[in-house]
Order: sequence, then C-alpha cells, then structure tokens
Amino acid sequence: MRMDATNLNTYRGETKVNRIETFTRMSLMLMALMAIASVDAFAAGAGALGWEAPLGILMASITGPVPYYIGGICIVITFLVVGFGGHLNQFAQGAVVLALCIGGALTAVGLLGNMFGTAGALV
Repeated sequence: MRMDATNLNTYRGETKVNRIETFTRMSLMLMALMAIASVDAFAAGAGALGWEAPLGILMASITGPVPYYIGGICIVITFLVVGFGGHLNQFAQGAVVLALCIGGALTAVGLLGNMFGTAGALV
C-alpha cells in the first residue's frame, strides 16, 4: 500500500471529518439519553436527601446526657495535659486546643439543654 495524502486521512473508508462528526453525534445522543434517564433522580423532592438520616442520628447522639459528661472529662484531661505536660511540640499543642474546643462544644450543648430545655441548635 502506497502512503500518500489520501491514505493518511482515511481509516476504514472514513475521513477524519467523518469520524469527528460521528463522535459528536454519538456524544450528543449519549447526553440526551442521560438527561432523559435522570428525570427520575430529580423527582425525589425535598426531604429525601441522603445525608439527612445520618445527621438526624448524629443530632440524637449529641443531645443526650453522655456527651455532657464526655465534654467535661475532655476539658479536665486537656487542662491536666497543659498543666503537667511540660513542653509540647506544635502538633501536640494543636491537638490539645482541638480537644478543648470539642470538649467545650459538647459541654455547652449539654449545659444549655439542661438549663433551658433545648435539644441541639435552635435556628
């Protein structure tokens, strides 16, 4: 087979332009099919989001009495580490601050729940 300009641009009898047009048509048909098939996914409506059930479980576990005690223990341990820990590197200091913040947040949720009769955040 002799290589010339006509043989370089053909592939099984199709030119490059025909292959690009075929690819474009197939891509458009695939996008149209995906758009038609996704109508049922958008019809789920509000209140049926996948992340609402895990957030409800997390909310129920945070508003009980157990996080109140865990937060208090976390605060006490944090102050003991700061008081008797000596010199801490920067990573350990960040971990202690993070533990103090988490303990304070858990204690605040439990304390406000006991004082004002609320459960979690009020919006």
